[in-house]
Amino acid sequence: MKKIFVTGGAGFIGSAFIRLVLNETSEFQIFDFDALTYAGNLENLEGLDAERHKFIKGDIRDKKAVLEALPEDCEAVFNFAAESHVDRSIESANEFVTTNVLGTQILLDASREKGVKRFLQVSCYDEETRALTKEGFKSYRDLKEGDKVLSINQQTGKIEEKPIEKVIIQDYEGELIHFKTYTSDLKVTPNHRMYYRQKNRNGLSEIRFDEARNILDKHFLYFPRGKWQGHFSETINLDGIGEVPTEELFYVCGVFIGDGFISTQTKKTPSLSGLPKRQADELRRNPITGRFGGVTTKVGKRNFVTSTSWRIFFDVPENDKARLRLEKSLDAVGVKWKSHKNKSGEHIYICSKEWTEFFSQFGKGFKNKHIPDWML
Repeated sequence: MKKIFVTGGAGFIGSAFIRLVLNETSEFQIFDFDALTYAGNLENLEGLDAERHKFIKGDIRDKKAVLEALPEDCEAVFNFAAESHVDRSIESANEFVTTNVLGTQILLDASREKGVKRFLQVSCYDEETRALTKEGFKSYRDLKEGDKVLSINQQTGKIEEKPIEKVIIQDYEGELIHFKTYTSDLKVTPNHRMYYRQKNRNGLSEIRFDEARNILDKHFLYFPRGKWQGHFSETINLDGIGEVPTEELFYVCGVFIGDGFISTQTKKTPSLSGLPKRQADELRRNPITGRFGGVTTKVGKRNFVTSTSWRIFFDVPENDKARLRLEKSLDAVGVKWKSHKNKSGEHIYICSKEWTEFFSQFGKGFKNKHIPDWML
């Protein structure tokens, strides 16, 4: 039997591939190499032919282990081993870089040393289909009939919010189709139905609708971007802040949604006067007592003053292409900002209660950042 080496074979996709090979053919013996991380599960391999499937626990980042497991006269290597969960990559990026990059390099070097005839690197653009809503991208699992998604009116080209009539989940056959144009880089299944633009016989561009496999060979096509329906005014009036230029404000909001966060801190300190803050402020305003002149206080219990720090951070480095535009936009909306650089990175930050209250409407943390409905 021909020998093939499969990495990540205990994972969801790798194990499905192994079962397909074992069920559909009788000519291959599979050497299954998996580190059994959070994505690997030996239950995925239960019931396989023990003579044709050999499991080896190992890490693709360990070159010695790879060379020992890789059989002589190996026909092909199929690399399914990868760290692919975005949330985990944010918590700890090191495993993702070393596995997906260094691990793949070690596999390639080992395959060359062992004279492997073919190497197949398995990867994907996105693990699932998502739809765009006013609350951001949502998985098809989170959507049901009646929910509203953003779509394009085929006649006008304008973006519209439409209720879902039906959710269709279907299998497909054939390889993913790759569309790479000046404005997009997209892979879809052959039966994925999609809008595209193409000129008609009169030379006018029109929006058409078809399955991906039917439009692959069409010339001069591109995908419609959609026209947003809204109104525009040069300035906008913000509560507690005043009138600011709309375009510059929206740019600042966009940077905040992508790279900003709010940091509000409170601190209690003993009152220097020994008085509650309200009483102390009244004495300060009094023309006779002034700054407690001639006032003696006898306080039974200690009073504290609570101070609050209101800060908004933009994590945009100095050499980032958005930095200069952000600085100009902040100046245009009348914000007094400061530049800051330390071990945690390079920032622009603002100290303002009013702006903190304004930016709080965009959400906290990357999971729930959104564009408010009034802006849309």
